Amino acid sequence: MSQRTLILIATAILALALYTAGFKTGTFVLFGLAVLAELYFWFKLLGERKKDDSDN
Repeated sequence: MSQRTLILIATAILALALYTAGFKTGTFVLFGLAVLAELYFWFKLLGERKKDDSDN
């Protein structure tokens, strides 16, 4: 597994953990951090795909 894949998996797990903690405690800050982690995950994942498509 590449380092990029491991970072994406870790980011997804972090987002899920923050969502869980945010919903359980009602803390908006945790929920906001989860949204940021998820956005980072999707931008990195889709950015990699777009980059691969442009190589062909």
